[in-house]
Amino acid sequence: MLSLSKIYNFIYSNYQGFVGVLSHLLGFLSIKIYLSLSLVLNIVAWVLTILFRRQLTQSLIILHFNVDFGVDLIGDAGRIFIMPAIGLAIILVNFLILLLFSKSDHFNFLMHLLLASAVLANLFLLIALGPIYYINFR
Repeated sequence: MLSLSKIYNFIYSNYQGFVGVLSHLLGFLSIKIYLSLSLVLNIVAWVLTILFRRQLTQSLIILHFNVDFGVDLIGDAGRIFIMPAIGLAIILVNFLILLLFSKSDHFNFLMHLLLASAVLANLFLLIALGPIYYINFR
């Protein structure tokens, strides 16, 4: 039978291990640089989408434009927040994967691969906001 003290002990011991691994990872300069760069890009994307949303006068916006077919996705203005949310999810998932593989032999390779892909994904999502702004506000 599980008692409350056993549950508390399990949570506390795992919390201490998590904090230890997290402090170990944040000791690397490259992790700090990658995380700060990807978070700055994501914050800029959030700020731009909030500014876009404030400038809208209608409830529907053009979310995607194809060169061959023209406008192919129109939706609610709130769906513009999906792009920075995806960027934030990519940052979190990649960092959690890095936490899981912190004791791996190929940690340096995985660190650069996962965190650089998070930076690139946020950069591309930020670039993708440009055409949305241009199409809706020109």
